[in-house]
Amino acid sequence: QDVDGDGLYGYEDEFPNDPERATSSFWPSNNSFATVLFEDQWPSIGDYDFNDLVADYKFTYIKSATGGVKELVIEVDLKAVGGLKKGSLLFNLGLDQSLVESVTGNILEYDFIKTNQNGTETGLTDAVIPIFDNSRSLLAPPAGHSVTNVYNNQPHVNKVKIITKVVFTNPVPENS
Repeated sequence: QDVDGDGLYGYEDEFPNDPERATSSFWPSNNSFATVLFEDQWPSIGDYDFNDLVADYKFTYIKSATGGVKELVIEVDLKAVGGLKKGSLLFNLGLDQSLVESVTGNILEYDFIKTNQNGTETGLTDAVIPIFDNSRSLLAPPAGHSVTNVYNNQPHVNKVKIITKVVFTNPVPENS
């Protein structure tokens, strides 16, 4: 039975009571994450340790019955902060920001990343999604240390999970 009227029946529909959402897919996969590493002095010559911000991330594409992406869930695990600057993480979706209805779940503590009413970063044509604006406050170093989870001989701090949801005004192609 197609309860929500989206054209998918029973077991085919992961969201049986939501006519805008039907199935989901993942990148890189349901059970794995990609990792991003940053050097906060790039492109200037620095220490090239690429541990100034270390985060795992995964995308969940929630699709309509016709296969377009209605919602993107960006799951980020902030794992290490070796930089002394306030590290930020944002994703450029490569889509026009007018295609985004809303962005929720991000953590913006300071006012230096300006956002539009829909949650995308201002001043840009592309939809740039801020995830957080201060890695040092999210994953604070242990007492007596200046960095977090960089050295084996210092206390370990549990990773911080941030789940940001991007809802599109209308479904967009997954490969956009």
